[in-house]
This record gives sequence, structure tokens and C-alpha cells, in this order.
Amino acid sequence: MVGFSLILSVGLIHGANDLLIIKEIQARYKF
Repeated sequence: MVGFSLILSVGLIHGANDLLIIKEIQARYKF
């Protein structure tokens, strides 16, 4: 269970980073 929760938390962190990257790309291409 500990390993599963660790994978889940890492996945959430990567998902948040992907969202930030997508927002940055969108902001750049708006100009």
C-alpha cells in the first residue's frame, strides 16, 4: 500500500507539472 500511495502522489505531482507547462505554452502562443 505504501508503494501504491507513493506512485499515486508522484503521478499527481507530474500531472500538476504538466498542467503548468500547458498553461505556460498557451500563454506564450497567445502573443
